Amino acid sequence: MKTPPLLSLLTAASLVLASSCTSTSVPWRERPDLVTDAVETPPATLRPSRPETVAPMRRRKSSAGASSSLALLLGGRILDNTDWAPLDDQYMAGIEFASIPKYFPLGIEVGYQGSYQSQDADNGSVRETLHGGQHEVYIGPRFGISDPGWGLWAGLGFSVIYNHAEAFVAGAKKDGSDTVFGGYAHVGVEYKLAKSFGIGLDARGMYGQDATFLGQDHKTTYLQMALLFAFHF
Repeated sequence: MKTPPLLSLLTAASLVLASSCTSTSVPWRERPDLVTDAVETPPATLRPSRPETVAPMRRRKSSAGASSSLALLLGGRILDNTDWAPLDDQYMAGIEFASIPKYFPLGIEVGYQGSYQSQDADNGSVRETLHGGQHEVYIGPRFGISDPGWGLWAGLGFSVIYNHAEAFVAGAKKDGSDTVFGGYAHVGVEYKLAKSFGIGLDARGMYGQDATFLGQDHKTTYLQMALLFAFHF
C-alpha cells in the first residue's frame, strides 16, 4: 500500500521532534571545555625595592680660599726715654685682621693699635700732670705658616701715627699733637687651643718720622711686646 506524501512528511517531523525532546542537554556551566578557572591566582607579593646605597660624595679639599684671623692684642710699648719721659712706658691695645691664602703663605694684614700713659711729675716747685700716647693705623704684607697646633708669622708695612700729649701745669692746660708716617716690622708665634682660637706673643718695632708738639721734637720709634688672642675663620 502506498503511503501518501503528506503523511510521510508528518511522520518524519514527529520523529525529529521526539528526538530533540529526549536528548539530554548539558548546561554550559558543567561543560569542561567552557568552565573557566573561577579562582584567580593572587598576584605575587611585591617586595619593596631596596634603595640603592649611594656612597656619600667625598668633599674634595680645595686649595682655594684663605685662612683669616681677627686678633686682639694687649701689651706694652716703650718709646724714646729722652723725648717721652715720663710717658715713655705706655700701655697698648690693638686689633688686627690678617688673611693668608691656603695655597701660598703670603697674605695681607691691616690693623689699629693705640698706646697711652699718664704720670704726675715735679718740675721744680711746680707739679705737672702729663697724658700722652699714640694712635696707629697700618697695612702691609704678611708671611705665615701654621698647622693644627701652632702658627708662626712675620709682617712689615706702612703706618700712619698720630701722636699727642697734654700737660697740666698750675691749672693751665697745654696740649699738642702731630701726625707722621713710619714703617713697622713684627714677628709672632701662636698656640692653638682649638681650631678657631689661639693665644700667642707678638714682638713689634716701628721706625717713624719725628713728631713736633708742645714746642719739642719727639721720636716716634718704639719697641713693643703684646699678648695676642686670635679668632680664626
